[in-house]
Amino acid sequence: MLSYRSLYRQSENLNQSKAHQTGNTVFIALGTSGQNSKPYGWARSLCSIGCFTIGCLAFSRFHQLLGGGRLRKTLLYSFSLQTGCDVIAAAIVQTGIVDGSYPLK
Repeated sequence: MLSYRSLYRQSENLNQSKAHQTGNTVFIALGTSGQNSKPYGWARSLCSIGCFTIGCLAFSRFHQLLGGGRLRKTLLYSFSLQTGCDVIAAAIVQTGIVDGSYPLK
C-alpha cells in the first residue's frame, strides 16, 4: 500500500520540491477546522497535495522504466514531459478556456 510518507521519500530521491506541501497541509487543517477565511482554500490545497502525490508516483515509475533517474535520456524525457504539461496549462488559460484570474475574496 502506498502512503504519503513513501511517496515523500520517492520525491526526495527525485529531488522534487516538497516544501510547499507542508504549507498545503496546514491550510487543509485550518480549512477543515473553520479557521481559514477563504471558503474553499482547503480544497485547493487538498487538490495540490493529491496532484503532488500522483506526480511523484508517475514520475518515479517513469524513471524506473527508462533505467534510472540520472541518465541523460531520463532527464531529457522528464523535462520534456513537464515542459509539455506547463505549455498545455498556459495555453488553456491564455485561450480563455479556463478563467485564469485570481479570486479577490
